[in-house]
Amino acid sequence: MLSLVEAGVLIAARPVSATEVLAGPIAAEVVEVTDGDTVVVRARIWLDQEVLVRARLATVDAPELDGRCARERALARRARALVAALVADGAVELSAIRYDKYGGCVFATIATSQGQDVATALVAAGLAHPYSGGRRRDWCGG
Repeated sequence: MLSLVEAGVLIAARPVSATEVLAGPIAAEVVEVTDGDTVVVRARIWLDQEVLVRARLATVDAPELDGRCARERALARRARALVAALVADGAVELSAIRYDKYGGCVFATIATSQGQDVATALVAAGLAHPYSGGRRRDWCGG
């Protein structure tokens, strides 16, 4: 049997670009709902290969559980509960996956097993704002 080198197969690591996007979809299982815009998923990326990663919703900003006011914290609990209900069966698909600017997690579009976009559901429920970078909107103003 030939080795990969003898067969002329070149396997090389290449530098990862912060702007690189993995189109997906990548099937994943939700392990934990961290908050309204972040879940921990186990994604199968290859035969017998899985990664555990925090995935943030790429297009929305949800209120923070440790927010500045009681209103933001209450909305954050409702947002987390909605996400937990949407992904209750655990199965999701990630697409448009890219690194976040701080590292440690990825941004992605996340769809439920029924094909529902989680970010769209949060915005429709008033529990997230559309977000494309820059300054976050205030959740305490009413």
